[in-house]
Amino acid sequence: MLLCITSISMFRNLDIAEAATLAAIPKSPNYFNPFENPQESKKRQELVIDQMVKYGFISAADGNAAKAEKLVFSTTHKTNSDPRSYFFDMITQKVIEEVGADALYKGGLKIYTTLDPDMQKAAENAMKHLPGYYTDGKKLTQPQMALVAVDPHNGYVKAMIGGRGQDKFNRATLAVRQPGSAFKPFVYLTAMQNGYSPASVIEDKEEEFSPGWKPQNSDRAWHGKVSLRTALARSINVPTVKLAQEVGVSKIISNAEKMGYYYSG
Repeated sequence: MLLCITSISMFRNLDIAEAATLAAIPKSPNYFNPFENPQESKKRQELVIDQMVKYGFISAADGNAAKAEKLVFSTTHKTNSDPRSYFFDMITQKVIEEVGADALYKGGLKIYTTLDPDMQKAAENAMKHLPGYYTDGKKLTQPQMALVAVDPHNGYVKAMIGGRGQDKFNRATLAVRQPGSAFKPFVYLTAMQNGYSPASVIEDKEEEFSPGWKPQNSDRAWHGKVSLRTALARSINVPTVKLAQEVGVSKIISNAEKMGYYYSG
């Protein structure tokens, strides 16, 4: 949330509960945004109030009254729909963690990032093709999405999108989920290292790999004999499982670890 300060006098009208809510935000503007994450914003607000009581700025009675006060937020609030805001918010948090909020907002810093405008624009154009199936209880269009383009030579982030721009939650950096099909390239890489080629053929058909486990494809269809190139491009599941069994899961894990992924299973 961006706060635009136009007059010092405006803060004289704030009560303790309102002031504590504002004071809670700089610690993590994404996480403690009262519009996007009201529960955590409230917890942080109460922590600020407790500190005010502890150091004698307000009485315990005033603190309890402030905690009990129900705040009403402006209905004119609009989420910034600029897809770049996810990246800029991430940078803001990293700078605060490194040098503090005062240095960021008062120190006259010049911050240079690795974002590539052309790659970011391409990512934003790709996002426009994401279908919207329904609106959830938080008024977010589903599915959401995340995208990160990284230069493999130096790890620089060249483009980032953390969602549709309808909220401040950066799914590229904050969401925790299983890698799913994003892990398949490690399987195919390992296969290439063990005698397979992109033109090698493998059959996609219904198979039971363990009792009760018969993986299917997203299109609920079988594709017969396909090349590895096609299987990876179309993210077909059974050929991937077959390859993993044939080349060995330990080799796949080893490759992933060499690329910076840590297996804790």
